[in-house]
This record gives sequence, C-alpha cells and structure tokens, in this order.
Amino acid sequence: MCGGGWDTDSIFMNTKSAGLDIATLGNYSAQKKAGDLQQRAYDDAKANAAKTAQQAEEAFNRANRRKPDIAAILADAQKKQGGTMLTQPGGVDPATLTLGRTTLLGA
Repeated sequence: MCGGGWDTDSIFMNTKSAGLDIATLGNYSAQKKAGDLQQRAYDDAKANAAKTAQQAEEAFNRANRRKPDIAAILADAQKKQGGTMLTQPGGVDPATLTLGRTTLLGA
C-alpha cells in the first residue's frame, strides 16, 4: 500500500479494467452498427431482386401476350346454330311453344 490507504496496483488494475470495458463497449457498438448496415444492405438487395424479377415477368408477359384468333372464332360460330344453355345449339322446337301445353320450363 501506498500512503493514504490506496494500493497503486489495485488502482492501476481497476483503471485498466475500466479501459477494457470501454474498449469492449466500443467494439460491441461498432459490431452492432456493422451488423445493422449489413442487414439493411441485405434487405435492400432482396427488395431490388424482387422488383427486378417482377419487371422481368411483366416484360416476358408483354412479349408473349396471346391474341385471340378472331377468324377461327367467327368461322366456328358460323358453322353452329346459336343457342343457350337452356335451348342447346339446336334451338327450341316451335311446336312446343303453342299456348295451352306444358312448356320445357314447367306446367
């Protein structure tokens, strides 16, 4: 012990320990900041990749857009008689439309 009740070795060790704690805190802070920057860069890259993929898909769809074959549709329509789900392509027999008889839809 030195005069006044202080041990110079313990003071030196406590100061050295405090210095290490501050240095460790500084390293932790730097590592945390670097990790945050790396995470932000990863998130940005992921968002850019998704945006690029979406744009590529849209460009592909624009380039390969299907167009209806109108001539084939019209030719097919002219071959068939018109009809609905109720009447079918042959239409309704005019004899069944007379009054006083049961109809296709009920009494």
